[in-house]
Amino acid sequence: MANESVRFLQSLMDALNYKGPPSIPLLLFPLLLFVCTLLYLVVGGKHGHMKNLPPTPGLSIPLFGHFHLLGSTPHISLHRLSQKQGPLIRLNLGQVPTIVASTPETAAKILKTYDTHFCSRPSLTSTSRYSYGHLDMAFSPYNQHWMKLRRFSNAHIFSPSRVHSLRAIREQEVEAMVNAISNKSGTSVNVSDAVMCLFNNIMFREVFGKRPEMGEYAECGMRSPYHELISEVIFLMGGFFWKDLSPSFAWVDVVRGWRGKLERSFQALDAVLEQEVAEGMKRRQRQEAGTSEKDEATCFLDVLLQHLSDDDQNGKNDSAGLQLNTVEAKALLMNMFIGGTDTSASVLDWAMTDLMRNPEAMQKAQDEVRQVIGRKGIVKESDLHQLHYLKMVIKETLRLHPPAPLLLQRECLKDATIDGYRIPAKARILINVWAIGRDPNYWDNPESFRPERFEGSPTSYLGNHFQLLPFGGGRRICPGMGLGIVGVELAMASFLYSFNWDLPAGKSQGDVSMEESFGIVCHRKEPLLLVPSTPAA
Repeated sequence: MANESVRFLQSLMDALNYKGPPSIPLLLFPLLLFVCTLLYLVVGGKHGHMKNLPPTPGLSIPLFGHFHLLGSTPHISLHRLSQKQGPLIRLNLGQVPTIVASTPETAAKILKTYDTHFCSRPSLTSTSRYSYGHLDMAFSPYNQHWMKLRRFSNAHIFSPSRVHSLRAIREQEVEAMVNAISNKSGTSVNVSDAVMCLFNNIMFREVFGKRPEMGEYAECGMRSPYHELISEVIFLMGGFFWKDLSPSFAWVDVVRGWRGKLERSFQALDAVLEQEVAEGMKRRQRQEAGTSEKDEATCFLDVLLQHLSDDDQNGKNDSAGLQLNTVEAKALLMNMFIGGTDTSASVLDWAMTDLMRNPEAMQKAQDEVRQVIGRKGIVKESDLHQLHYLKMVIKETLRLHPPAPLLLQRECLKDATIDGYRIPAKARILINVWAIGRDPNYWDNPESFRPERFEGSPTSYLGNHFQLLPFGGGRRICPGMGLGIVGVELAMASFLYSFNWDLPAGKSQGDVSMEESFGIVCHRKEPLLLVPSTPAA
């Protein structure tokens, strides 16, 4: 019994990201459980007596609910629970029920049939702070403000013409990274750091119109100057805050230091955004005064500044009806800078990992890109449409390693019924796209990395095929997926064209770890170390 209690507490500590001495929870847990039970009895669970809710697994502790069942990789734990409980399950995580969908059928009902019911976002401690009070697109609730931002972004930010206009930036940065790796030929390269640095530079230039300081790959050692900041923001966005469990527990976040971490990282991120907005405004003033040339490939910041009001108070109406001020501009810039860097880096990192573990697929992908590019010496975006197998490799990577395995949380706007189960308003919704990508009803040998499965298949990741949802679907589908994918395709094609890749001496395919580090974006737990070499002519 004692061992079971220790294992239970360890599971709870993993789920809550507790890193301190295990003796402290062992001493405090009985007292905390007693307090929680009293609060639960006083507050009473509003949803505890509702009829026809989805099935719920295992022991639910008052207020803690089912956190102890999540572990350190919740998407995997939830997949296992769904295999026992069914495609739609209910978790008690605090005072609000959380509904988890784990099959293409249930995902389709949430993202398509009842999209208007499930297209909002809950207000969470970390995302609210980073988004300046939900003024962005990613974490904003479903309201008029979000709809205006979506129309504006589709027209001015993520349109195919805008993405295409920035191709020179992507090609220049990928070429610079290839040159930096060439200088390390025959030595071990931290590919995980390199791809993070690459996409940090790409996004910084696309968003702000310049390279970050210390952005030269030789200077930074192929490690992004904003690596720690981006990693901290992503970690805290996906982290657990006690205030989100119950507002009365907000003080716990202060005591354990998470509130301080959140505020420090927000201030650091805000300082970057504030500086770049100020510099962008000065650059725009010089351009309007005719004292400097206007860049042909206008960065996203310049696009936003074109729609910024002169007094910066009430915003300015444009053709999309947008009201934009500096704070709202910073919220949008945060989405693009943080989201665009981390997700693209994660996809390329996992793709290289899978290819190293599957040498036949690696050879096939390299043969294709080298045949298409020939002796041109460099990959251009205009070549990508010919790389059919490479595109299948990326699809297979997205199936097995979706950047956000549980997508972003949704919130139910009004009561709905799915498969006979009632989903109450205000319930939080998770869609386990990691589990959906492994559904044996849709995928043969789902755990196998087999890009050929997409040969001749119409299945795409654009949100219309619910067995493959790495970018979500419905109204809240990721608007920047086109921008992200073209960067991943270009970088991957260049890596495969320019280098042969080997594992460090003494390592074999089986030594390549597939362990995941869970967060709002899912990364490799250990960095991928590879040895590049220049292929024979």
